[in-house]
Amino acid sequence: MKISCIQENINTGLNIVNKIVSKNTSLPILSNILLKTENKNLNLIATNLEIAIKYIIRCKVEEDGEIAVPSDIFSNYINILPKERVDISNINNDLDIKCGKYKTKIVGNDVLDFPIVPSINTDVCYKIGIDVIKEFVPQVIFAVSVSQIKPEISGVLFNFSEDGLIVTATDGYRIAEKTIKLSNKNKPIKVIIQTRVLQELFRIVSVLQKDSMFTGQESNDVEMYISNTQVVFKHHYFELVSKVISGTYPDYEPVVPKSFTTRAVINTEDFIRGVKASSLFSRTNIFDVVVELNSQDKTVTIKGSAANIGESIVEYEDAKIEGEGSKIILNYKYLLSGLLNITSEEFAIETTASTNPCIIRPATDGTESKYLYVIMPLRQ
Repeated sequence: MKISCIQENINTGLNIVNKIVSKNTSLPILSNILLKTENKNLNLIATNLEIAIKYIIRCKVEEDGEIAVPSDIFSNYINILPKERVDISNINNDLDIKCGKYKTKIVGNDVLDFPIVPSINTDVCYKIGIDVIKEFVPQVIFAVSVSQIKPEISGVLFNFSEDGLIVTATDGYRIAEKTIKLSNKNKPIKVIIQTRVLQELFRIVSVLQKDSMFTGQESNDVEMYISNTQVVFKHHYFELVSKVISGTYPDYEPVVPKSFTTRAVINTEDFIRGVKASSLFSRTNIFDVVVELNSQDKTVTIKGSAANIGESIVEYEDAKIEGEGSKIILNYKYLLSGLLNITSEEFAIETTASTNPCIIRPATDGTESKYLYVIMPLRQ
């Protein structure tokens, strides 16, 4: 292998793939990154056997080849180099690196020991915009269950219809759901994606946009390919491959209220501040705040009270309230998690009874995508 590339480009790629590199002592090859030339590009490949990332770097390829090198030493060394041309060659299974005044040799490992990154059938392609990914991932993954007792809810459900996608996460106490309108026609399918995979996908597209890697010549879509056991997210610069979570996602739709008896529209930033203030006076390990919607006085009140601390009352006057009055006790941590993912200036809270789930959503949702967050109330 003999190539030349820009230090900044290879450094960006290493920052992306390094997050997947495993420190598995029983399989030391997993602590390596595979460098492989393909189609006149350099591929950086890392895997932990659950997830694999391939990052594609434009470079000048004089000789094709491949080599596995320890991630830590290679990444740290490249990071130190000046932002100049880097010449890399593979000689007798050693990686020679030259950059200006800098010269080094890193002992490589046998590429035959490096795990093969699986490929899947790519006949059916689902396309999701990069900006859409950056929007919906943080809006749902916080609600994923961390329990291993029910692995099917330890991931995020992707439910594709012909013209859209519904992304859902739940831990049994709350539900976060994002409905996305897609421009291309799709084959209906449901698949449960690992949370870690979506975190990596979000991180990758964020890094690339921050480093101005997208020039506008590449597609703004990430292609998604799904099989019975695996999923691939693919773009001009990267491929992210992972196992999917097996099992059937629970039927959560009956839990989502289809109507309301009380609805209030409130300024999002003001309400978040009020919840934070009252949360300081919630009971230890209960995390309770009382939200009261008074339809007669047109007020919204947030209360926090603990006998050994004191109490807090935040009242919003001239609120936009329709329907009858309502009072509901909520876990303030769950409440804030949903509110902090509302990007609109105002949000709506909809309730039916103090013991029934309530819904939080943007006061006005666009036609392209809709977001809702369902919270189970705390009992008296």
